[in-house]
Amino acid sequence: MSHPATGDDVTYLATASTICEVNVHKPSYTSWFVGDSVVEDGSTYLATPMDPLFLILPALERACTRGFCDTETLLEASGLPPCCFYILAKTNLDSVCSSKAVMDQKYYQLDETKTLNWLKTKVENTKNGLRSLRSLGWADAEEGVLLPYAVGLVCEYLPPHRVESLRTYLNVGMEPASPAVAGMPYPVSEVDTQPKRKKLTPAEAAKLKAAESRQLNKAAKAAKEAAGTRKLSGFFKPRAGTNQSA
Repeated sequence: MSHPATGDDVTYLATASTICEVNVHKPSYTSWFVGDSVVEDGSTYLATPMDPLFLILPALERACTRGFCDTETLLEASGLPPCCFYILAKTNLDSVCSSKAVMDQKYYQLDETKTLNWLKTKVENTKNGLRSLRSLGWADAEEGVLLPYAVGLVCEYLPPHRVESLRTYLNVGMEPASPAVAGMPYPVSEVDTQPKRKKLTPAEAAKLKAAESRQLNKAAKAAKEAAGTRKLSGFFKPRAGTNQSA
């Protein structure tokens, strides 16, 4: 199936109730022991449930922007395999669409205001999820850091024009969030590669200063002892007739 942001072919897992995004971690030189056998491929597959509306949003933009369309037309425009139709058929399209019923058939048209409100809810849910990660330091993160980061996570599933409209709607710029909380991943270009000295307590600083002083004293003592010694070559005299400049 196509990724909703890039259109690239990616792998999803369809379960009985939802669609899952599949991420693969494949380290080098790993394998699995299964019973009495060894599986050469040591990859780990992580399937995470996702809202099917992210997958069908591009189809809604193509088929249901200028006019209303029925569910069958929408599913055909989505390009999704038939195995996913039953999941999408029960997805709440009213979250992002205006709808009207004609006889027993329901028709949908993409509603920009509803779509932005739905995405705003996704951002709020993402923020709440991040705040629950207390071990990573997100619980005390400032809104100015947390909101742009949550928006960035949601925007990973949106095409560029939708990313721009969401950021404008939430008044969030394109600049990356400032590093302020532990556990926040950074682009490599933004990471300070210079080693930082650990802040020492007064007791640790005094202990370190004493150790440095001992090292300096040892070096001074060694230099003093070596001052009155002669080089090994000084104990030997040149043989007669030998040119010393040679």
